[in-house]
Amino acid sequence: MQLLPLMDTAAWDIKPVYLNKAMEKDKEIKVSICCATYNHKPYLRQCLEGFLMQKTSFNYEILIHDDASTDGTTDIIREYTTAYPELIRPVIQTENQYSTNTRAIITSFLLPLARGKYIALCEGDDYWIDPLKLQKQADILDRKAEVSLCVHPAENLYAGGKKKTYIQYKQSQFARFKDIIRWKHPYWPTASFMYRKIWMINYPEFCKNCYIGDAPLMFYMALNGKIFYLNEVMSVYRKDIVGSHTSRFKLLDDFTRQQLMQSELNMLDGLNEWSNYIFNDYFIERKLHIQSDLLSRRRQFKVITSDGFKNDFRKATSKKQFVLFVKIYIIPLLRGNFLKTTQKQK
Repeated sequence: MQLLPLMDTAAWDIKPVYLNKAMEKDKEIKVSICCATYNHKPYLRQCLEGFLMQKTSFNYEILIHDDASTDGTTDIIREYTTAYPELIRPVIQTENQYSTNTRAIITSFLLPLARGKYIALCEGDDYWIDPLKLQKQADILDRKAEVSLCVHPAENLYAGGKKKTYIQYKQSQFARFKDIIRWKHPYWPTASFMYRKIWMINYPEFCKNCYIGDAPLMFYMALNGKIFYLNEVMSVYRKDIVGSHTSRFKLLDDFTRQQLMQSELNMLDGLNEWSNYIFNDYFIERKLHIQSDLLSRRRQFKVITSDGFKNDFRKATSKKQFVLFVKIYIIPLLRGNFLKTTQKQK
């Protein structure tokens, strides 16, 4: 059996131990790594190696859900499961669940299997670059009972090879709710998430039904406790690659996009009511931006005169009202003129 060497504990107050990669069955699991995959064959090995290189003073497990991949992703999962049978537990689907409108893949299929009290997320096309990532985040959750979710910045890796890192705060600190809900981009990628499993017992349906998974989870955790931002780049987030959420969204027809965006509005309304409207202004502000996108796509400009949208619009600052006006009226107008000109040239 392969043993990991003693880890450097200079910066972290942890007990140095030898950790058996096999993770004996009778040992308590502290962290469950939950990984969702779909046609991630070119990237999955790097993702899994990032899990296996983790040096911890506790046991962890790796749960992998494959959503009926067709590119050989399942072969890689089986290969690693055979090599690490006591560490990796796969769920292999024969029918694509996402296409059946099952959005919350990890919540629906992996969380019920998780034995750890903490959940670490990483999709199959992303990967970790710090061997102490799990240890550092688990230490935060151990020491700070008020923390529901621990996140960190990541390096964004684009399809063409360009890299960019977003640093939200200059130092490690608690994140402010107004910052979390106002940031359209960038969110902390899910590969940076570690949260307390206990809070997911009553995870609301309107969060599960949202077409995006990171935003509702982040808002929900922020309303249940505090989000701690650890200012260390410990993962890589691939953007705009084949099979990623962003690339698949771009391929959808306009009507389907509108339906998915509506699910985000429903999630915001649900969380706003669920939290007794204590952050009502921030929720309204975020809804306005999504509504403006929907209006510009549908070209239903009369909707802006409706009482609900008009009331929300009036509460926005003059600067935001101007930005919304440009998004709703000016950009669609310019886009329409451009398309007409292009069609005439053809």
